[in-house]
Amino acid sequence: AKHDPQYDAAGATAVRDAGPGPVNVEYHRHIAPILARSCAACHSAQDGQEPAGKLDLTADGELLQIENLGKFPGTYVRLALDERARFGHKPVRYDSWGYPQASRYIRKFQARRSLLVWKLFGERLDGFSNDDHPSESQPGAGDIVHRGEQLDPERHASRMDIDFTGSSMPPPDAVAAGKVQPLSDEDRRTILRWIDLGCPIDLDFHPGFPEHRGYGWMLDDNRPILTLARPREQEDQPLDRAGTGGSAARPHPDRHARLRYGPGREELHGQSELRGEWPARGCEPGRAVPGDRSRSLGAQARRAASRAALGDDRCIRAGCPGKPYENRAAVLDWQVNRR
Repeated sequence: AKHDPQYDAAGATAVRDAGPGPVNVEYHRHIAPILARSCAACHSAQDGQEPAGKLDLTADGELLQIENLGKFPGTYVRLALDERARFGHKPVRYDSWGYPQASRYIRKFQARRSLLVWKLFGERLDGFSNDDHPSESQPGAGDIVHRGEQLDPERHASRMDIDFTGSSMPPPDAVAAGKVQPLSDEDRRTILRWIDLGCPIDLDFHPGFPEHRGYGWMLDDNRPILTLARPREQEDQPLDRAGTGGSAARPHPDRHARLRYGPGREELHGQSELRGEWPARGCEPGRAVPGDRSRSLGAQARRAASRAALGDDRCIRAGCPGKPYENRAAVLDWQVNRR
């Protein structure tokens, strides 16, 4: 099934205002309600029934002890903390799914390589096909096949991957029958974000007081935030691109680093030089911005990115460190969808 690539629930725009502060995606507040509404009717072990795909999504009533981590809700464990394959289908020959799998269904920090996401979208999203690697002939079969040929598990188990089989979830017939509610595009994207953020869960969550934040993930607000430099506040201009710059690492005496905002940027190792796409500190767009060399390169680059985001001619600084830094250069460039 194909889905219109919109970022907001209404499908009206590709960029939306999320309000002040970081955008949190947390298990109890955002993921569990989606699972209960659109998945649990089929994936349930209640009343002794066999859950679809041997995946029970109604197990949060039990708390399971995870070694060195503490106790977690049962459904959360099955999705995000079952690397050792305690539940559902088992891996062939091995006693765990292995790193970087968090479980059969989720690959750590990689939504597009997670079986759960493939089922939500009805197709593989990792660029591979089922025939690219050996796999089981069907989930739980315990054999290994590749393009119709049976392989020896002892020799080929390490080459295996997990296939996408069946239809998208929830099943269209279950939706048509009114058994479950369909997933919105925003529901799917919420689960994508949750996986890419590391499957956050607030262990201090209380259903009677969902607005109270715990002392785990929900307390950490120091996360990456994209600040838009253009259009400036109260200016009615089209938004076509957003960019940010970072610092170079491991300076080399014979080289220089240049950080550019937008296309055409270049990165080398050594002294840092900032170039803006708008007038800054008396310099025309595209020309190097003079800076104060007295501060560390990392601090200066962060300050420069922050100041540049204001879109005005305030001081943009660059610096040259006196010793190597381990931080790797990071320059990101977003092309923003416009409708």
